[in-house]
Amino acid sequence: MYGAGATVTLLLSQPEMLPAIAGTDASMHAAIPALTMFLIIFPLFTLLLLFNCLIIFSNRHIKTLLTTFPFFFRFVNFSNL
Repeated sequence: MYGAGATVTLLLSQPEMLPAIAGTDASMHAAIPALTMFLIIFPLFTLLLLFNCLIIFSNRHIKTLLTTFPFFFRFVNFSNL
């Protein structure tokens, strides 16, 4: 048995292992793009969206965020706050 992180890593490095992990035949290979979208791209997009909401709705904590995550705020103009 594989853990979730190991399964994703294995699918990205060796997608031909998907039938062995899923216990299905080679017809399951068509699901690899959907799995990639669901397991990787969708969570990253969701985190980015939540992070944007955090920036927009928490002006009170801008200074804390600036000191904690300076890279993300490099191109943001805070002069109007």
